[in-house]
Amino acid sequence: MANAIDSKPEGARHGQRGIITRLRDDTRGNVMMIVCAALIPLMCLIGSGIDLSRAYAAQARLQVACDAAALAGRRAMTDGTVDTGVTTEARKFFKFNFPDGSFGISTIEPGITAGTKSAVVVTASSNIKTSIMKIFGFNQLPLAVTCDAKQDMVNTDIVLVLDTTGSMDTAVGGTKKIASLRSAILKLYDTLAKSQVDLEGSNPALRLRYAMVPYSLTTNTGALLYGDDNDNGNYGEASDTTNKKGYLQTSSYYYQKSGSTYKRNLVSHSATWFKNTWNGCIEERKTINTIKSVNDSTTGANDLDLDMIPTSDADTKWAPMDMTAQQSYDPNGDDDNAGACPAPARRLQAWNKTNLDTYVKTLQPDGYTYHDTGMIWGGRMFSATGVFGKDNPDTWNGAPVNRHLIFMTDGNPTAEPDAYTTYGVERQDKRITGGTLSEEKKRHTERLKIVCDAIKRKKVTIWVVAFLQPNETLDSAVQYCGTSPTQVITTTTGADLEKAFVQIGQNIGALRLSQ
Repeated sequence: MANAIDSKPEGARHGQRGIITRLRDDTRGNVMMIVCAALIPLMCLIGSGIDLSRAYAAQARLQVACDAAALAGRRAMTDGTVDTGVTTEARKFFKFNFPDGSFGISTIEPGITAGTKSAVVVTASSNIKTSIMKIFGFNQLPLAVTCDAKQDMVNTDIVLVLDTTGSMDTAVGGTKKIASLRSAILKLYDTLAKSQVDLEGSNPALRLRYAMVPYSLTTNTGALLYGDDNDNGNYGEASDTTNKKGYLQTSSYYYQKSGSTYKRNLVSHSATWFKNTWNGCIEERKTINTIKSVNDSTTGANDLDLDMIPTSDADTKWAPMDMTAQQSYDPNGDDDNAGACPAPARRLQAWNKTNLDTYVKTLQPDGYTYHDTGMIWGGRMFSATGVFGKDNPDTWNGAPVNRHLIFMTDGNPTAEPDAYTTYGVERQDKRITGGTLSEEKKRHTERLKIVCDAIKRKKVTIWVVAFLQPNETLDSAVQYCGTSPTQVITTTTGADLEKAFVQIGQNIGALRLSQ
């Protein structure tokens, strides 16, 4: 049986085993076979890595462009709607960050629409061509981004320190500067009007408030110092015989000529005088005349202490300006001493458009330019411990308060020794210079720097808007006041002044990306 089954010759069987054995034992060429077998998945792996890396890079750049476009569009929004100005600005920033042809993509046109709560929504999508994966049928990979930005405002307080000096009566392009200022303030209000509505309608309700501080030789802040908090500028009731708040002296100074000299006299005023005669402008409280530099000590300068509340000490109080009495002082016969009393200041409050329009029409140009005078009272408006302390909580309804001061001027500081200012008549009183009248302007500019530093320490952002002549250079002390160089804006036309106020309004809210 064995022979029948195994009928092949012995030699043949040995030869067959030899071939199989040799094949089994001969490993030459096996690597090539393995490589050939692994080549397809390896190419797929490498190809996907290269193409996906390009796609991820393109997606990241597309997201950057989308975010930039949304923020730029929201910053350009003025009335809560996506108009041509918004879409143009958003598209410009999108194209800057993702130019046509990037990553081999010819053109991507972003979609720009309005979202909820005045948000700007930007969408963009396209496909990026593959290099290696197309061998396996994947010719392109999709790209898509969506983002939106909104002006996520918290409680916001804005103090406007407004130059209403005589030069604001000049015309530029047929329009007086003071008229341009009035228009610019209303433009600021319009820019933030939608945000104000959103804040007041939030839960809990938040607020957007403005304070006004017009200035020239002095400020008209008397109504805020005399009488009750609820008197609203009436200087107390007719029956008042005392200064209820104790912030204001009931006497004022005037100059009486005696021969060829002038003597300063003190006159006491009745409640009737305060109510019916006084225009509300004030003389500053005690100061020192040794301040020559921003680095000098201010000890004893009560006027530069933004947080000091008056006590029974007369040096801590303000005095009413008696404009009528000052008319007798005119040593040069040029009426330089004539007092200029700006429009009444207003403390922080919510405004509507009608009330604001009525108020800005009261701004009238007159007097010389004393920037430190206006900024002192602008800083006092923000003091949490000063005379307006109850206006300035760090939080309100559980949300923090952002604080901004807009310092608008149409020129550089001036100084007139015979002018009746909030510091009296410098030639006679020497309250600022100590008698070195040639240094009056410089002394006031150094004081301006001191005040601006004090305001910044209160975490207030200061915006400077200068309305200058085309070839005029802004004084370095005024520039110093800006929180940063980008927050110092120079304009030469009324239209540019309005744009500057709109720009500030667009930047006051804390813009953020919603997604």
